[in-house]
Amino acid sequence: MAQVVPLKINTENDDWPNWKRKYAYEGESTFPIVYVIRADGEMLYGRSGAIVGDALKTFMQKQIDNAGLVLSTKNAEKIESILRVAKTAHENDDDFAAVKAMAPLKRLGKLGALGSHAEPAMEADELANELIEAGKQGLSEVDEALTGDLDDFAATVDLAFIRRAYEPLLAKEIAEVIRKYRNKGSFNTHFEQAELVDRVKLRLRNPEGKERAKQSLVSILTRNAGRPPAAYVAEHYEEWMGEPLDEQLLAKAEGNDAEATRPGERAEAAADSQSEESGDTPPADSSRDEPAAASAEPGLRTWTSRDGKHTLEAEFVEIVGDRVRLRKKNGRFATIGIAQLSDSDRAYLRGL
Repeated sequence: MAQVVPLKINTENDDWPNWKRKYAYEGESTFPIVYVIRADGEMLYGRSGAIVGDALKTFMQKQIDNAGLVLSTKNAEKIESILRVAKTAHENDDDFAAVKAMAPLKRLGKLGALGSHAEPAMEADELANELIEAGKQGLSEVDEALTGDLDDFAATVDLAFIRRAYEPLLAKEIAEVIRKYRNKGSFNTHFEQAELVDRVKLRLRNPEGKERAKQSLVSILTRNAGRPPAAYVAEHYEEWMGEPLDEQLLAKAEGNDAEATRPGERAEAAADSQSEESGDTPPADSSRDEPAAASAEPGLRTWTSRDGKHTLEAEFVEIVGDRVRLRKKNGRFATIGIAQLSDSDRAYLRGL
């Protein structure tokens, strides 16, 4: 009974006729009439006749089992608190923050289908489904754009944002779209740059991140001279930074500067794109690392650990300090300490 709110209907006033119209019961018109109404107002049971003894215990357990997830007071309050933050973010067109705020609800059940009919849970499901639909719509538009033009860098940037913002809700759908274009044309390179652009745009939301964002944008411009990523950044630079793009940088972006990709600038780009990885194996989201600034001739090779027990088929990307960054066949990155590689691998790296 702790999970049930007992109600008694007064048959002497208008409550009873109104109730009977809404909830038709089975059996004779004799009392008692027993109803079970779920938290969302749906009738689970309505029949005349008393239920007594052990039958009442069995009956009550069956109804509770059919009533969906029963929230404790603590969980209901937690959902309400999360909803306040997520709704505010969603109303401010910040779906990334909204999805992030709702992520803790996954401990209770699937987002958008928590399985509870309590009001807070139903409101949470409604908001989650709004976010899911927004993500699906954006993903559909991106897919259509890339199908028509694989070099549509604006669409690729949108895809990077969708992955960052909606992946907790649409991981499978997003992975399918990325897999569809992976290894086609210049998509891999463009998507790496697009994820960097997306992180720059996120960084610009914090005034303290403006200088770092500027360095990243300059890096993208110089390393992608004459290609869609540079053109996209040049087009939006003044909008993002609040200042016009330097003419020399513009020339580099357009590929009109012979010095646009001189080795010194490639080194600066590599420094800017250093990963925050700290281990010798890539984290779950290592495919979102900033792209390589310098690389050897493309091609997979087998890398072997110093003790010979482990191998990895991957393509060299860059050397960052005492570590080497590799791209695996599935497009994800791995960063490994050079000292942990075999003698032949270290010799190979010295020859690059």
